[in-house]
Amino acid sequence: MSHTPAQRLRMAIENLTIAARRECIEPEGPLGIWVESQQTAFRAMADLAEHQEKLVRDVAVEMKALAEGELAKLRVMLEMTRIALASARGAVKDLETEKVRVVSEMVQIVAPEVVKGIKDAVVIRQVRYNQGVQWRRAAYVGGTILMLVVGGYSWRTAQDWQDTTIAFDPHGLAALPRHVKVDRRQRQALFAS
Repeated sequence: MSHTPAQRLRMAIENLTIAARRECIEPEGPLGIWVESQQTAFRAMADLAEHQEKLVRDVAVEMKALAEGELAKLRVMLEMTRIALASARGAVKDLETEKVRVVSEMVQIVAPEVVKGIKDAVVIRQVRYNQGVQWRRAAYVGGTILMLVVGGYSWRTAQDWQDTTIAFDPHGLAALPRHVKVDRRQRQALFAS
């Protein structure tokens, strides 16, 4: 049985939770917070995937209804064509006049239906396009927020690490820029003091 993308994301959340428990990761620790943020991101992506699946199903239902409506319109037009043809066959004497009248009648009946069908199709297509644009914008905003949260967390972790390194370095060697070289005699002089 194949799983939907949303189901696979939810299974990934479960696997991540099980792995975190197995590794004894503390929920309040940095890795615990990272695991929780990953789970939140996976949940959001799973919800988004489920919503997209629902939208696709809804569009399919709408397209089927639209196709059935168009088929009904074609049946009506076919019946009108049959009526017009019977009328044309009955009027053999004034064939040219009858032909002009039938064509005019057909245009008056069919043209509004065709225009309405084209207008409905364009409206549905525009609505689907607008929904796609809204979802893309929401995905961009969500991705940006997620990157800001992860970037802020990483920045804070880097600062904490640097503060910890400086705290354990009584002579301040870690605070020196990387391009400054301290040779063995200078180190011995620093440690002797």
